[in-house]
Amino acid sequence: ESADGNWSNTFETALATIIFQETGYNETLLNHSTGWLRANQNEDGGWGSAKGETSTTSSTALALVALNQTGETGLKIARGAAWLVAAQNEDEDGGGRGWSNLPGIPCSNPGQTAQAVWALSVANYTLEIELNLTLDKETYYPGETVKINVSSPDADEIATLNGTVTDAEGNFTNLSFDSNFTANYELTADAAPGTYTVNVVARSLNGTGTATANFDVLRLFPPTVSVATDKTEYRPGETMNTTICLANPSNTSQPVVFRWWLSIPKFDYYSLGVATSPLSLPTEYDECFSFPVTVGDWGGAGFGAFWCVGLFDPETDAIICYDTSGWNYTPAQEKGREAVTPAEIADALVKRVEEVEFPI
Repeated sequence: ESADGNWSNTFETALATIIFQETGYNETLLNHSTGWLRANQNEDGGWGSAKGETSTTSSTALALVALNQTGETGLKIARGAAWLVAAQNEDEDGGGRGWSNLPGIPCSNPGQTAQAVWALSVANYTLEIELNLTLDKETYYPGETVKINVSSPDADEIATLNGTVTDAEGNFTNLSFDSNFTANYELTADAAPGTYTVNVVARSLNGTGTATANFDVLRLFPPTVSVATDKTEYRPGETMNTTICLANPSNTSQPVVFRWWLSIPKFDYYSLGVATSPLSLPTEYDECFSFPVTVGDWGGAGFGAFWCVGLFDPETDAIICYDTSGWNYTPAQEKGREAVTPAEIADALVKRVEEVEFPI
């Protein structure tokens, strides 16, 4: 075998390919020889001793058998078979129609006729162009780019390649393919969620081919968190019911870090941590949780406070969203009470929250 995958000429290369295919002798040599045969088909659909040489019955028939045995079913087989059919001689004195090695020579012989019949009897082909349509992903979000690629064993036969994308609402957009059969589809920031369909059509002088692929566009809305108390003013001994709600309106789960902290501006306390928890909010999640806390005897001085909750990006720690809920502590008796330090108040609040089982 020569470096480019042939044995002297098409006939011998095809014969070697058939032998390797039948015996499973050497897959590397088989791939080389098959590639050479595919690359050396003439424009008229037949094969000569090499590309550009006059197509002959023997070379075309053996090339067809060799490629067919390696699984080739595309236009190369169809065009080669069409060449053989066209090369068949006219009826000769009622003796049937045979083949000679060169078309147009009305002198059929058993050798070329047997080769042509063999090739046509085993040729498995379709006039459709074989297309492989692939996307770089299966799911996308609004604002992303869908990268579309088309490949084909009949690529050198394709004259035109067109395509469309139909969105989830039935609107379609025409695709523009480059010379490498690739195209991009830009999803807008407000692209409708759902299933999108890509359709492509390839045409050549001898046939057409189609391919279809689907991809999904997911809703990507930021998760939300909220906090609220059942009242705005509390006295010692009362129960403060704090409700925290978490929601993920997207149709894909979203990882976040949940944080809950306390702020008492009067005492210059602004970020006393209550709870921190990494979460993976499920698809279309929407739940609320209640935290009952008994208000303690926190001294004779009233103060205002805020519960603060937020969701943060687990990778960058950037805040995604947050909410606050203000409330006031009113002592049972303003004067004559032992003073309670801000740290003690904050510590008591945090401990009371920690006593409640965190359900998230």
